[in-house]
Amino acid sequence: MTKRGRQAVMWHNPTTAGLTGDTRRITATRWTAGTGSLRDRRIARGPYRGERVYSLREWLDHVKSRG
Repeated sequence: MTKRGRQAVMWHNPTTAGLTGDTRRITATRWTAGTGSLRDRRIARGPYRGERVYSLREWLDHVKSRG
């Protein structure tokens, strides 16, 4: 959950390490508002480099579409 518990995101770490931008706790980061919001960050390394962080709803919709 992001700051204020308003958005669940698909990210397996408790911090933003591994994403573009500064490192902070996911629970201290907002989805859209403020500096370093999660919506616009990208994965910085590995096979998913360049992909963005998905909201839980987006991820569930994606999985459902694949059956």
